[in-house]
Amino acid sequence: MTDEKPIIPVHQWTHDGDKVLLIKCINADGTSGPKNEFIWPKSGPVKSPQWDGKPTCDGGGLFGWPWGIGIGSGKDPDYQGIWIVWATDPNRIIVVDNEKTKAPDGEVLYYGEWVGAFRMVLQGQIAWIQQSSRGAASATGGQGAASATGWRGAASATSWQGAASATGWQGAASATGWQGAASATGRQGAASATGWQGAASATGRQGAASATGWQGAASATGEQGIATITGDEGTIEVGFGGIAAVCAKVVIWKVHKDAVLIQRWKDFRNHYQTAVLYPKKLRLKTGRVVKVVKGKIQKKNSHG
Repeated sequence: MTDEKPIIPVHQWTHDGDKVLLIKCINADGTSGPKNEFIWPKSGPVKSPQWDGKPTCDGGGLFGWPWGIGIGSGKDPDYQGIWIVWATDPNRIIVVDNEKTKAPDGEVLYYGEWVGAFRMVLQGQIAWIQQSSRGAASATGGQGAASATGWRGAASATSWQGAASATGWQGAASATGWQGAASATGRQGAASATGWQGAASATGRQGAASATGWQGAASATGEQGIATITGDEGTIEVGFGGIAAVCAKVVIWKVHKDAVLIQRWKDFRNHYQTAVLYPKKLRLKTGRVVKVVKGKIQKKNSHG
């Protein structure tokens, strides 16, 4: 017998409330659907004009990526379009093809650029990664190591210099101690490192990596991966089509020319400022390592 709670799948995960938050990108004119016939509201209740309750794309519904996990499944993200965060009851969500999700109705909470959408779901995304990393394999002692290799395996290392590894498809790994390391190598894997100088790595396609401590390192090198850093002096890397999101004034960025870096920080007035860096516009090549301070590349500290 065990008191361990079951792992909650991302499409059933709620955080600071009773709703699942989903990200969706739509056309610049606010439309979506097979023929761009559905117009999304900018806020408030939203309902699909068609719904048969079946796990198919043809049966109608509102589609989205729960907590920003699996971005790109079923639809290529359009960073020039409109991004929406909408909420719905977890019991209303249906999974389509093991990747996409849909629901008949919900409520629009955010309508705007993708940076704001990702920021809105970030804390819930991190919390899901952490809870998904409990139970299957756990190491709590000093310098302990935990490994989970099966499909949707979960590994957690909570102590000083602990190491957690999840290698199965949709595996989740979490390291919460000082200098902990978390690695998820399967497709759509999720890795989280929350301690000082922690390292999180997700190498599969559409993986998610998060490092929240000072000098943390987050790497999502598979196609369309997402990496997040919330502490100063961290290191971040994403692969082709990926998003590197930084909530800190200073970050070391390992560039991929087909990815983007978004940085958000507080200025001297305690107001949030945001910068989006596109490697192609900046003429940065893949593999270049640069130091970014408040949205500006520090050339004297650049490498490669």
